[in-house]
Amino acid sequence: MAWADQGEANARKYVVARWLNGWRVTLDDAKEADFTELGSAIAHACGLARERAYAGVPAIVVVEAGVKELHSFTPSRATHNAPHLRLVATRGS
Repeated sequence: MAWADQGEANARKYVVARWLNGWRVTLDDAKEADFTELGSAIAHACGLARERAYAGVPAIVVVEAGVKELHSFTPSRATHNAPHLRLVATRGS
């Protein structure tokens, strides 16, 4: 499976949406956390998505507020294909 295919297969979607008197963060339709402040909910969701991207899993955050926002977190190729360093000895000068 290609690098992009692996990432897309494991991609996660966080949604920040109004819930009762506050905001709810869900991951793939499962509750993650509830917040009273929209900014706190967005920061929480983006933090989780960023952690996943550092671990090699792409994630998006959809904010369903007055203006619909989309935050995208994608791992760099270096996350997936970190170089393996080898010590090479040379002879002479």
